[in-house]
Amino acid sequence: MNNICQYCKKARATVHLTEIDPDSNEPHEMHLCEECARDSGGIQKPPPPPKVSTISFTTSIVGLAGKAGSGASSSKIVCPDCGMTNQEFRLKGRFGCVGCYDVFEESLVALLEKVHGATQYVGPEPVSAEGSRTAAAMEQELVDLRRRMNRLVKNENYEEAAHLRDQIVELEQQLLEPGDG
Repeated sequence: MNNICQYCKKARATVHLTEIDPDSNEPHEMHLCEECARDSGGIQKPPPPPKVSTISFTTSIVGLAGKAGSGASSSKIVCPDCGMTNQEFRLKGRFGCVGCYDVFEESLVALLEKVHGATQYVGPEPVSAEGSRTAAAMEQELVDLRRRMNRLVKNENYEEAAHLRDQIVELEQQLLEPGDG
């Protein structure tokens, strides 16, 4: 790596930026000294501290799932609070402020479904104080397992689907024999 600033060609490069071209998705690296980075806009004043806010992520996600489908082009949406665009979110991987969750809710739901396969947690349920899962938790897990199995069958991933089928049969047995569970 070159340790000399690419602009002034004098000072030591201490700022290393990688920008992704939005058209070609190609990375472009820049190695600048602090002064050239500041002059070029590569370094900006630090943003103001975020507003202190309490958000229940679970509540937000559940609320988002019910509101999807606004129909607006997500690439043109801008958060009125921090000015972040959907493309900036995709590049940075995090939102600029608490208002972004409301503004980009449709994209967020789509992203969660793409990454996790669901907008609700589908892992193991917590156990009750007695050490066993509740019937309601087991029923919800059955619903989730069936949904995942159907998706796997649709994608012709029969081996994984068979594994989930076996889990479903085992869980149904546990529901029929509540004393053993």
